[in-house]
Amino acid sequence: MAGLRGGGVAVRRQHAARHLLCLLALLLAGCDDTPPAQAPVFDADAAARRWNTPQQHWSRDQLEVLVLGEQVYARTCAGCHGAGGAGQSVIGAPALQGSAMVKGPPAQHVQIVLRGRGVMPAFGQILSDAELAAVVSYERNAWGNRGGLVGAADVAALRQARRPGGPVVARP
Repeated sequence: MAGLRGGGVAVRRQHAARHLLCLLALLLAGCDDTPPAQAPVFDADAAARRWNTPQQHWSRDQLEVLVLGEQVYARTCAGCHGAGGAGQSVIGAPALQGSAMVKGPPAQHVQIVLRGRGVMPAFGQILSDAELAAVVSYERNAWGNRGGLVGAADVAALRQARRPGGPVVARP
């Protein structure tokens, strides 16, 4: 019995250390003391060069979603999952590049970002429906992933879905 308790303590300590590392990464990612600049002007030509391929041509509206998603990802997700989506196993942040979850049903992906999972915090009260849809759309299409876009209305419907803990209220 003593061996089991010792192992349990070690597991709890490892889990706590992961939470602490994730929190530290989030804090460091958000510790930019420069004043916020005005929102950058959307450059449709630059976005088209970056995102359009012979196999996939995105409309201007779709490109705006992907660019917003990249911005949201950089400020809320990259601290743990990495700028290139490779993840950081030491803190329990899985790779998003080539991930079965990212390539899977969009509703599952949205729910994880809304409510959190494991050491990942919930972003449902931090991100608006449009921001959450954009970041999920970005993750589903960056780094070689090909998953289509998620709409803000889809996020709003999932946000209102009754789950343990009730609905998650959007930020204005």
